Amino acid sequence: MRRILFVIVCVECVALLGGAGMHLTGGLDRYARRPPRAPVFRPPIYQAVIGDLVRYERRDPDGRVLGYLTYEVEKAIEFSGTNFGREFVLKLTLTDKRDKRTRRRRIRVRPRAISHGFLPPRFEEDDGYPQGARPVVKTLRPATMQLFKPVEPAQAKEVDGFLLEAVTPREDLSKVSERYWISDRVAVFGVARWERKDEILVLHTMEKMQP
Repeated sequence: MRRILFVIVCVECVALLGGAGMHLTGGLDRYARRPPRAPVFRPPIYQAVIGDLVRYERRDPDGRVLGYLTYEVEKAIEFSGTNFGREFVLKLTLTDKRDKRTRRRRIRVRPRAISHGFLPPRFEEDDGYPQGARPVVKTLRPATMQLFKPVEPAQAKEVDGFLLEAVTPREDLSKVSERYWISDRVAVFGVARWERKDEILVLHTMEKMQP
């Protein structure tokens, strides 16, 4: 009887020592349930490179096609030793619904600057744009979105990203004026869909270069 009790005590000691060793070395971590990591938002424009291009189909609030708007990165400049971050020269092209070019211009964008930010500028924006007329982030939350218009419902491609809602200080701080669906899979600003009061921009085509 004593021998049996001695064996049981030895087995329990070995088990306790083994468990303590696994705990100290992290061996039990793989058995513990870890909460999923919260998604982290990083503005895609920070990773843009020369040659990146994104084209949007412009629609009116009723869904009628108005034309197209294209953003293309022509230059990407890095200011080392400063807090300026990166600066981009973007070529913006407006075309009509028959895809004939109507207007083209270049805009210099510095995402870290308060006057620019990481959201796509309107075609008519410049350094003299009225103060408070640019959108300001109000809310940001995880969301899923469809990147391209599918031919068949089964071909719909849903990806994870973020829904950003913005207000226009010049108009009303309590009312959402613009909505952006953003994914790091989309070139330049990462915007897959952009809703504003006068039109809706939907991702049409894009080219994303390897960094």
